[in-house]
Amino acid sequence: MTNGAENPDPLALVGQIIADLRQAMAHIQAATAWAISAQATISNPVEPGVEHPVQPPLNTRQTREALQAEHRRAHRSGRPGKIEGDPDLEAFILARIATLTFDQIIAAIQEHFPSDRQARRSALHRWRRQCETRGLQRQSPETT
Repeated sequence: MTNGAENPDPLALVGQIIADLRQAMAHIQAATAWAISAQATISNPVEPGVEHPVQPPLNTRQTREALQAEHRRAHRSGRPGKIEGDPDLEAFILARIATLTFDQIIAAIQEHFPSDRQARRSALHRWRRQCETRGLQRQSPETT
C-alpha cells in the first residue's frame, strides 16, 4: 500500500478548488464594477449639475471663422477685436487680469507673443470695458 503518506481526499480537493474559484469570481466582479465606474467618470468628467466645464480643454482651438460667426451670432457689428479674435492671447490676459496692471500685462504680452499677435493698452482697456458692459465677469479662476 502506501508508505505512511496519506493521499488527499479527492472530494476535499474539488471542494477547495470550487471555493478558490468562487473567491476569484468575487474579485473579478469587484474589478469589473470598478472598471465600469472609472469608465463612466472618464467619459463624463464634469460634475453632476454642471452643463459644461469652466474652461475648454487646451487642445480645442476655435478657428478665426468660428470666432467671427460667434461674433455675428451675438449681433455685434464689425469684426472681433484683436483680443477676442485670439483665444491664446485672451487666455493669457485672463490669467493675469486680476493681479497685474494693464501696463504690466502689455509688457508680458510683448515678451511672449510675436508682434502681429500683440495688443495695445487701448485694446486691452476696450476689451475689459466691453466685458463689463456685456455683463461678463471675465476673471481669473483664483478670484471667482
